[in-house]
Amino acid sequence: MSKLACFAAGLAAILALAAVGAANEKPSADAILAALRKGFAGVNDCRATVTLTVKGPQVSINEMKMTLYYKKPNKVHIEAERGIAMFPRGALFGNPVQELGNGGRADYVRSERKLGVDCYVLRLTAPGARPGAHATVWVDKKHTVVVAAESTGTADMKTSWRYQTIDDKYYLPVQMNAELHPQAGPDTAGVIKSTIRFSNYRINKGVSDRVFESKPPTQDSDPHLRRRYRK
Repeated sequence: MSKLACFAAGLAAILALAAVGAANEKPSADAILAALRKGFAGVNDCRATVTLTVKGPQVSINEMKMTLYYKKPNKVHIEAERGIAMFPRGALFGNPVQELGNGGRADYVRSERKLGVDCYVLRLTAPGARPGAHATVWVDKKHTVVVAAESTGTADMKTSWRYQTIDDKYYLPVQMNAELHPQAGPDTAGVIKSTIRFSNYRINKGVSDRVFESKPPTQDSDPHLRRRYRK
């Protein structure tokens, strides 16, 4: 074998070993978070129909229809077709990555399949969280979106998302399911289940800033729901 052939064979072996090492190396939680934060980067503004159903011992909402408006960088307005708009709140009803905020911690846990999707599993701990309080998030490896999350805290919450490609370009949520399990105690109300469906997306068609003008504030009537006007 010539020196050139030996060198080529050795180089191929080195590259093969390097590839194996890279494949076995744990993904960076920070890199996954950075990719999540870039999600929906092409959506400058959005309008969608939101349908909310909530069932629990002390609350019942049957397919409340609302219109969701969004505009970069962080303008959000939700308007009910009738009455006052109500929207579930809590870290995992929004983007768990955004809820992490500055100073939070993210750790890569493992890779596994969740809801039929190959996922990275991350553990997120928000700044100032009490001991043991954290969120576990499953991130779709292919589309880099959150497909499921579980949180611990004053109440345990489980959420899952289903997505579709909109306008042959944008991979956006079309349904989110959530279960809230209050911790056992004398005032425990039982499990609260909710479903949020998103439809009739209008992406990058323009949303007036006037939509986001402040509305008169109202008080919450339920600790797990909020009437949301502006963010």
